[in-house]
Amino acid sequence: MVRKVYTLCNMADLLDNTSMIPTRIKTIVSQFLCICLLVLSPAWGAQEKLTFEQASAYYTFEVIRHVTWPDDDAIKEFSVGAIGLDAKVREAFEQKKTSLLRGKTVKIEYINDGDFEPGRYSVIFIGYKRRGLNDEIFKRNPRALIISDGKVDRKYQLVSLISSRKNISVTLNRDNLSDRGFWASTGLLGIAGTKEELSAQLRVSDLRLKDLADQVKSREKVLEELNSDLKIKSSMLADATTALTNNQRILDNTRNQLAALLDEVDSSREEVRNNQQDIERQKQLIDEKQKEVSIKEEEIERLQVDIVKNQMILTQQSDRLSQQGAMIKTKEETIVAQRTMILVAILVSLVFFAMIYFLLKVNKLRRESNHKLEKLNSQLYELATTDGLTKLLNRRHFMAMARKEFVRQRRKNTCSSLLMVDIDGFKQVNDTFGHAMGDEVIIAVARVLESDLRQYDYLGRFGGEEYVMLLPDCDVNAAYEIAQRLCKDVSEREISFQKDSISVTVSIGISELTSDDIEVESAFHRADSALYQAKDKGKNCVVIFSDD
Repeated sequence: MVRKVYTLCNMADLLDNTSMIPTRIKTIVSQFLCICLLVLSPAWGAQEKLTFEQASAYYTFEVIRHVTWPDDDAIKEFSVGAIGLDAKVREAFEQKKTSLLRGKTVKIEYINDGDFEPGRYSVIFIGYKRRGLNDEIFKRNPRALIISDGKVDRKYQLVSLISSRKNISVTLNRDNLSDRGFWASTGLLGIAGTKEELSAQLRVSDLRLKDLADQVKSREKVLEELNSDLKIKSSMLADATTALTNNQRILDNTRNQLAALLDEVDSSREEVRNNQQDIERQKQLIDEKQKEVSIKEEEIERLQVDIVKNQMILTQQSDRLSQQGAMIKTKEETIVAQRTMILVAILVSLVFFAMIYFLLKVNKLRRESNHKLEKLNSQLYELATTDGLTKLLNRRHFMAMARKEFVRQRRKNTCSSLLMVDIDGFKQVNDTFGHAMGDEVIIAVARVLESDLRQYDYLGRFGGEEYVMLLPDCDVNAAYEIAQRLCKDVSEREISFQKDSISVTVSIGISELTSDDIEVESAFHRADSALYQAKDKGKNCVVIFSDD
């Protein structure tokens, strides 16, 4: 019955998750499927029946399937804490937990009371016998989906399974679900909602799709603005590149002009040297011709005229050299200014890239430091709470857990059993085979003791070859059977190290931890006394403490 009804619910959810269909068409088809669901559910119900216990488990898993958590993506598996289940309901849950829900595995833990760590479970199922704890669990677990078997106060209700004439119906408080961030799909409303709630759900889905469309449009607009800014910045970069190319071209032209001017200066200097040489030769000629003054007066006058012309030419060339020197100085100043601008631009770019590299380096170092700190904290906690050799609880941490369990036990008025375990003849093992074999024996015995623990039992190493076990909600008779089994398992275990193989035995003393005890240490003293009695009886045996 339920599987056929949920076929339409799953079709409606698939339609909601399909982005290729227009919103209006999805809304119309969803409404049609929901109407079919409400009309056809009674008819299908007459064809296929489930037992009361199977229906409780089935509806619980279907509620999980059709509810979305606020942090749904972060949930890797559904952790279900079940409290107050009878044997048949628990069997039905065990049959269902092998299935996958939305691609995620299901882990079920059966708990005795509501005193557990908040946030430990993503789903809490409260059976009919313990539904009186619903209000307290509702207040202490704001992130868990709480499913109650039976009617509860609506103020503290999320989802309830209501039985009537051996039929089960699902009711839910949509306001509380919404306040805690849960989202119920159309498929859930198909079994737990009215037609009005289905219509309201479809309207909300339509509004959510419209909001998503508006968000897409706004993001597209922001993307267009970013593209426009990118085009402007690209144009500015192209202009800057062109200006830099032009400056480089001007610099090359200036260098060429400077080389030409230097060539002209060299040629002018060569002409001056030549003129100076001519003057010297002319002076020599004057000296030689002074004796012939009378004869060469006309030649002297002509030479004087040549000298005047040469001086005028020299003056003009000196003026040209001065002008060319001024031009060269101006161009050198321009070149120096351009080089300075280029160096400043390169320096600013280097500083910018250095800052980016420094920030990335600092961020990487910060992440590495945080990772190392988390790892060190984890290692410190493990060193503070566990024994380094056996990885069991150390003496201090075990005592703290025992005191905490003792407080819980006195509040619940229950009893527990305490077992003191000691390896027989351990000193002889060390003396005969060495301390390395002794360490292997301690580890092997710890593994045997650990293999027979319940999930909520405690096991610790008290020091040397001595262990201690705390069995909550366990009387001394049951503890005696467990201790006998442990003695047998230890004696049958063969321990090998290098070329040697040995077997050992243990002696166990048992004491009951009751609410009459003033402190937990009293039970430890009694168990220790019982352990000494077991040693006196010949070892490899179990003794329950007695005042006689």
